[in-house]
Amino acid sequence: MIDVESSELRIVRVCRQNTRTLCREIQRHMAPGTTIITNEWAAYRRIPALQDTAGVPLGYAHLTVNHSQQFVNPRTHTQNIESAWKTAKALLVHTMKGWSGRGANTPQGRAEADRTLQTYLDWCWWRSIKGPTKCTDAFLQLAKTIARQYPQS
Repeated sequence: MIDVESSELRIVRVCRQNTRTLCREIQRHMAPGTTIITNEWAAYRRIPALQDTAGVPLGYAHLTVNHSQQFVNPRTHTQNIESAWKTAKALLVHTMKGWSGRGANTPQGRAEADRTLQTYLDWCWWRSIKGPTKCTDAFLQLAKTIARQYPQS
């Protein structure tokens, strides 16, 4: 998910790619009334009908892109998320390279790979809210963020 105004990127690891999981993650990460732009994958069709636990509609506006009919539309396009995902995926492949040879087929190895993956996804989110130009030294940026959040008296 990417916020087209702020460029905030959220990549969520899910165990299943189905309508139920997708709808749960949308409700977790997107404010009611948000306009959501997707391709025409069938699992997205329920977005406009999503409701909160009290049955109140969440009011998501759902715009779709059919790449077989119109690849680019200035109002409804998916280039932002596709570009962000391409970059994140390339870095992820580079980061995770070599895990298959480090005992990844054992429960401990899979757990370590899962932790590494989640840490990487969290870093992608953090970098998106701080901006790539502001994040030349991630450690220093993290230290500044902590100092602002918890000022010393």
